[in-house]
Amino acid sequence: MTHFVYMWFDKSRKMFCVGMHSGDIDDGYISSSSWLSAEVRYRPHDFKRRIIKTHTTKTEAKLHEGKLLSLIKDHEFGSKYYSNIVTGK
Repeated sequence: MTHFVYMWFDKSRKMFCVGMHSGDIDDGYISSSSWLSAEVRYRPHDFKRRIIKTHTTKTEAKLHEGKLLSLIKDHEFGSKYYSNIVTGK
């Protein structure tokens, strides 16, 4: 099993979503946000996913995701970044 941190970019809205996942990189996982997952399925041509880093443990991946999310200013959620439901931001 792979643990990785990813970032989605919505080309249409110029917004990002940072998250982490444990599983295969190509397993079809999109996001913990059902809204974002539906948007990616509805308009896949508008989204691009980048794998930021793979980790050997889920704990390492969660810590890395948390560090990246902590760098985002609160006012940027909703305007530049989609909310990450699992982490509470």
